Amino acid sequence: MEAVEQAEDALLPSRALPFAATVVETLVPAARAVGDAADYVRSSAASVQGSVALAVADCLR
Repeated sequence: MEAVEQAEDALLPSRALPFAATVVETLVPAARAVGDAADYVRSSAASVQGSVALAVADCLR
């Protein structure tokens, strides 16, 4: 049991627990925004890639 408590303290010291919720509340919206931006970039890149493929196919006809 003591080994588990030591392992947990190594991850997040008990003195940091009062601040952990605040940090999570602050960072979650930013993480979501970054994820949404990454999804947008991926979908836009896929759209551009499809458009380029169509343009090349039209040129080869």
